[in-house]
Amino acid sequence: MTHTIGIFYFSGTGNTRLVAHLFEEELERRDVEVDVLAIEDILQENRVPDVEKYDMIGIGYTVHALNAPRIVFDFLNRLPAVTQKNVFLFKCPGDPLMQGGSTSMLRNRLQSRGYAVFHESLLVMPANVFISFHERLVKQLYEAARCHTKTIVGDILAGKIRLQKNSPFLRALTRIFSSLESVGVRLLGRTFRVSSACSHCLRCVELCPTKNISHGQHGIRFHGNCLMCVRCVYACPQSAISPGFFRFFVFKNGYNIQPIIEDSSLSGDYLSEHTTGFFKHYYQDYLKKT
Repeated sequence: MTHTIGIFYFSGTGNTRLVAHLFEEELERRDVEVDVLAIEDILQENRVPDVEKYDMIGIGYTVHALNAPRIVFDFLNRLPAVTQKNVFLFKCPGDPLMQGGSTSMLRNRLQSRGYAVFHESLLVMPANVFISFHERLVKQLYEAARCHTKTIVGDILAGKIRLQKNSPFLRALTRIFSSLESVGVRLLGRTFRVSSACSHCLRCVELCPTKNISHGQHGIRFHGNCLMCVRCVYACPQSAISPGFFRFFVFKNGYNIQPIIEDSSLSGDYLSEHTTGFFKHYYQDYLKKT
């Protein structure tokens, strides 16, 4: 029987962090001891994750270009080798397209270090770039994630094997998109700038998961290790940070899911079986299974 679980996650602007805590809430309800740990904290403190104290571990991540962000693979490289330890994965893309990409690269990396991935799940959360979702849709996706999590936790504790199908096409597409994205965001991240509204509070420096932002004699500077999580853009209290190019990439009014999920007036489903247009596949490929 599983008694202790460690959940390691990476979240850019908060979606995956919320889901990680939904797992924690449901596991604790079933009398399982849980630790929820941010991947960036472990890497920044240069620690080796203490996985031996857990009967099982979970790894959660936001999806970038059909794959886990680079920081997640950095974390996997930091994991100590083990003889055998069960792992479940959960990913939180902003679109159910192609199941969020292949999981084969993560599986293979974990397997090479002695970990056995036995369960994989997808929980679609609101997009935080490009397309701003209606608040009722944001709330609906969060409530769907809460519902799915209860089922997923039951399957995990029962030892149910559930692995995503990774076709050769999906594996190849994921590798191509991921490699292009990895190079592209490093270059694009260097173009970020701050406006004269910057108060030099250094919140962006403190919150950057890769320590890509510095402050010195010439003010705020952005370097070549960006993940494009846009946490700095949305966390800036003065809204002073923006990309030098592709400014349409981020929302002008920022992104903060917390007030929306706490708003009791946002009731009723935004998407249904009668939905047409772009969001139809959200219902067909994901919400219908809730």
